[in-house]
Amino acid sequence: MINDVYKNRSCLGCFSSSLSIYSTNFKKIFRGTLAWTLALSVVIGLMTFVSNTLAQQSYSNLQIICSLGICCALAVLGLFLDAIVKTNVITMLNDDKLNVVFKKMLLIDALMIVWTVLGTIIFVASTYLLISIDWIKSLPASTFGVLLVAIYMCMFLLMSIIMSPYIYSVSKFAINNNSKFKNVIGSDYAIGYKKLGYLFSIFLLLILVGAIVCSFLCIPGIVTNIATNINNFGVMQGDESGIPNHFQWLNFLATVISTFIIQYVFLWVMFVFLYAFGNVEVCVNNNLLSEETKLA
Repeated sequence: MINDVYKNRSCLGCFSSSLSIYSTNFKKIFRGTLAWTLALSVVIGLMTFVSNTLAQQSYSNLQIICSLGICCALAVLGLFLDAIVKTNVITMLNDDKLNVVFKKMLLIDALMIVWTVLGTIIFVASTYLLISIDWIKSLPASTFGVLLVAIYMCMFLLMSIIMSPYIYSVSKFAINNNSKFKNVIGSDYAIGYKKLGYLFSIFLLLILVGAIVCSFLCIPGIVTNIATNINNFGVMQGDESGIPNHFQWLNFLATVISTFIIQYVFLWVMFVFLYAFGNVEVCVNNNLLSEETKLA
């Protein structure tokens, strides 16, 4: 499907090439991933349904444990389904065996989950740390809000810088038969770090474009989930639920549709990653060739 990955491209060139190849082969990609993407969307919808139902009503400890167990089981199932979706796309590109690529995708998803958990812990811990400082607590609410946003922005930029080299190392691990998982956080990550400016630009552009596209295409899911979360917060504060019972099913349907759309945006992101990897690979090989020429 991709014949010209290894080529020098600008950031916008990666976006343009990935969009072109993705749109040209979208019918094939859609047919190969439809069932698994739909299943993944339903699983994520069920997770929101169970968690929201749990937040809006009073249950015994046993019922709460069972509900949490169901959410964990759905999360694990979602992890496997997400890996299957990506596996189907990767095997269209390099004709690798399904079981080999599937194991790679599971490892990549597990790594991203670890980073997500660490990032969440850092953000939450920083918030509690700020709240515990006396002189910060004495600040006006508006000033405190600005300070909190500024700190969050700095942390976001730091996390983006840390994550950017993974565009190269993860893509190489996914597409290259000889690449090993230890190199994703080792030697290949170091190579990606050498092209940090380029990969960081790709990363920020992807976040911007992805946020705009998903916000526009997934308005129903965004609106229903925001309404549900606000209502859940009120219920946890002791207020009565202000939404009808059937709204949970409406939110479930909207979440399934939105997740289904987002998955195909994410699949396009995979192609951007691959083209960015190809550009870095060409630059690295050219540098090695230049060094060899100088030594000769």
